[in-house]
Amino acid sequence: MSKDIKNEEAMLLDGLAAIKDYAKLNADMLTREDIAGFFKGIELDQAKFGMIEGYLMSNGIKIEGLDAKDNAYAKSVLEEEKAIIEKEAEENDTKAGNTLKEADYTEDEAMYKDYLEELNAIEKLSDHDKADCLTKIFNENDEDALIRLETELMKETPSMIEEFKNKGILTSDLIQEANLAMIAYVTNMNYVRDHDKQAAIKSEELESILGVYQEMLDEIKSDVSASINIMIDEQMDVFKVNGKIVNRVNMVNDSAKDLKEELVRKPTVAEVAEKTGLSEEEVIDTIKFSAKKIEDIDLKGIKI
Repeated sequence: MSKDIKNEEAMLLDGLAAIKDYAKLNADMLTREDIAGFFKGIELDQAKFGMIEGYLMSNGIKIEGLDAKDNAYAKSVLEEEKAIIEKEAEENDTKAGNTLKEADYTEDEAMYKDYLEELNAIEKLSDHDKADCLTKIFNENDEDALIRLETELMKETPSMIEEFKNKGILTSDLIQEANLAMIAYVTNMNYVRDHDKQAAIKSEELESILGVYQEMLDEIKSDVSASINIMIDEQMDVFKVNGKIVNRVNMVNDSAKDLKEELVRKPTVAEVAEKTGLSEEEVIDTIKFSAKKIEDIDLKGIKI
């Protein structure tokens, strides 16, 4: 690198430091003429001058007649900052949104243990009893047999939720979802219209009928898995939204505090919007989400 280039870089850095100090004395407001005056002696083409303007605007300094969103450099910086915030929100979604505490899990495990003990206290159906229930359901649509089958299948649902435990959902909620999916399957009775199952029941062979029972178990497990996955996806969406809201609230709150210190007054919604790269509507929505805990913004004339 030549000596001239080194000197030019040093002059550029000195000029940036000096103009930032000058801007602080002028409520962070500059003109293009102010900027040009601090970089006399340096050859700046339009692109380099635009980068200097963008750098200043991305640091919260306003330039008369210019909008940060119209400057390529400032826009890229603002977009990068927003991307970082969104990435942090993605990484911290569950932590930010999940309000479950250790005490919740402890209580949940105790309740689940009691539930299993109650299930184990119910007498299990023998293979012949299972075959009898299925035969009566298929041939007579027997309601008592249907209830006995549901009770027996309820003992199977705890094994169906094992893979979903410890993923941010309480075990009691998993069991409830599994039992609802099982009951929906049994009461819809679509299996009764299955020709292969009908043939197996009509054979009156114990092994064939128990094969129908196993097929039904597999189908119920598939329904339970699908139902729980939907529940988990919905819960994660809630966590994600909560995480993004928390990050946005923090960003707006911190920006408002910084501006208040710089301006020696509360900044307006428009000023905070420009500082954060958000729209004024997004800033107002963020204040609402914070339950009005963001206090360093001037809200005169704005209904929250």
